[in-house]
Amino acid sequence: MEASIVELVNEAAKRKTKKSNVFTNKDNELMKRFPGLMVPRGHELTQMDDLENQRKDKFWQAPEKDWIKINFDGASLGNPGHARAACVAQNDQGLIVGKSVEYIGMTTNNVVEFRAALKAIELVKKLRVVKLYLEGDSLLVVNAIENKWVVNWQLEIWLSLILETLNGLVEYKISHIFEEGNGSANDLEKMLAAHKISFESLHIKA
Repeated sequence: MEASIVELVNEAAKRKTKKSNVFTNKDNELMKRFPGLMVPRGHELTQMDDLENQRKDKFWQAPEKDWIKINFDGASLGNPGHARAACVAQNDQGLIVGKSVEYIGMTTNNVVEFRAALKAIELVKKLRVVKLYLEGDSLLVVNAIENKWVVNWQLEIWLSLILETLNGLVEYKISHIFEEGNGSANDLEKMLAAHKISFESLHIKA
């Protein structure tokens, strides 16, 4: 996954640096820490600088009152390979109010992570949620939605669908969490890793 991110950012950097070869001090620091990583000016990967500190926030926490937190995860066996997108929605009491797993055929890890995020948003709309807290362990997806990272044209299609689907929600937040804290979605995806099936379960208030 990290290698894929590096490749995507390098591609963007090459496009950006056709106009300018200027990098910020933060860019230079990042390139020293991550050999082979080029960072286009205006798209500094500043969040990478705090990864070690973020490890202390690796445990899942319930959302605020009246919010729904939905964790998403996607994986492909082989990259590309058979892929599944999973998501689990929980309320402010930590109770599961919805879950979904979707088999999406042969694709890459990056594509299925974006598909999982989109599936998560579609699920909460069915739950009539207006305040969404979206959380996943893919830095690529999280930072793309927050317009911090650029993606290639194939992933841009998925990103556009995600942003379009977010319309209509009163409020939403998105954050990255490490795999340890993304266990509900991760476990659901792994549980059906060997099966080409899809299912969805909702608990809608009357």
